[in-house]
Amino acid sequence: MESCSIEILDASLIDIGIDTSLPRTSMTMKIENDIEEDSGNAKTRSAELSEEHFEEVNLNEIIMRVYANDGESGESGGEDALVTEMQLSEQSSTYTDQCYQWTLSWSDNDNDGYTSAGDAYSISRTEKVIDPCDDDDEYRDRDFQFMFYDSWAGMPTGGVFTPGFGLLVAISSILASSTVIGRRVV
Repeated sequence: MESCSIEILDASLIDIGIDTSLPRTSMTMKIENDIEEDSGNAKTRSAELSEEHFEEVNLNEIIMRVYANDGESGESGGEDALVTEMQLSEQSSTYTDQCYQWTLSWSDNDNDGYTSAGDAYSISRTEKVIDPCDDDDEYRDRDFQFMFYDSWAGMPTGGVFTPGFGLLVAISSILASSTVIGRRVV
C-alpha cells in the first residue's frame, strides 16, 4: 500500500524489528450505503465497504456475528446472546433459531480473499414458516445487533489505538531521519 511504503537508501544504518509485546489492534471497516429493509416478516440489512476502506485483511480472520440483546444487560450485568456467526471466507451461511431463519452473506467482489473496497455484506432475518413463534414470545421482542469480529486481534473491528502511539511514531521517524541525514557524506 502506498501509505505504508518506505524506501531505505542505506540499509546498514537502520535496524528494523517487530515488537510483539504491543497489544494487537483490530481492523476498521469503513462502511457506506447502509440499507435496512423491513417487509413485514423479513428484515434485511446490507452495506458495502467504501472506497476509503484501505485495510485488507484475510477473510478467514473476520467473523460476522449476530447478537440478541438482553434487555437488562446494561442494568443487571446480563449478557447478550450470540445468535449466529459466519467467517467471511464462508461467503454465506443460514441458521434457524426458535423464531427466525437468518441468512448471512459476504460478497468478495474482487475475489481476492481479503476485505477490500467494494466488498459487501447482507444479513436477513425471516420469520419461520414451519412452527413459527407465538406473537407473545419474549425472543421476538428482543433487539438484534450485528458486528464484525477480528479473530486475529481478539476483539470487535474498529481498532484499539495505544494512547500516544501516533506521537511515538512521529518522534521515531524524526529521530531515524536525523540519524540517516547526519551520516550522509556530501
